[in-house]
Amino acid sequence: MASVDIAINGRPYSLACDDGQEQRILGLARLVDERARRVVSQVGPVSDTLLLLMVSLLMADEVGEAKGIAERAAAELDGFDAALSRGVDVLSGRLAAIAERLEKA
Repeated sequence: MASVDIAINGRPYSLACDDGQEQRILGLARLVDERARRVVSQVGPVSDTLLLLMVSLLMADEVGEAKGIAERAAAELDGFDAALSRGVDVLSGRLAAIAERLEKA
């Protein structure tokens, strides 16, 4: 098991993680730190607990928005797939009709 040292809003934390996940944890910590610093710049100093709660809520909101976008995109793709399927059926019917006329000619 590996260990990673991170800092959120200037406070050091040491985390255990699976071997090979160190860079991922560092990247995630940078994202959290950026948002924490943004919150502090907007609301001023707050306790670490309140700061991490606020950052968690902001990031949860972002995840919710991203999920909504993904769900809308999936629904649009489903509609596209259905239209494409209908189009293929129409073309298939036309090709069958052409083949039948060619056989009779």
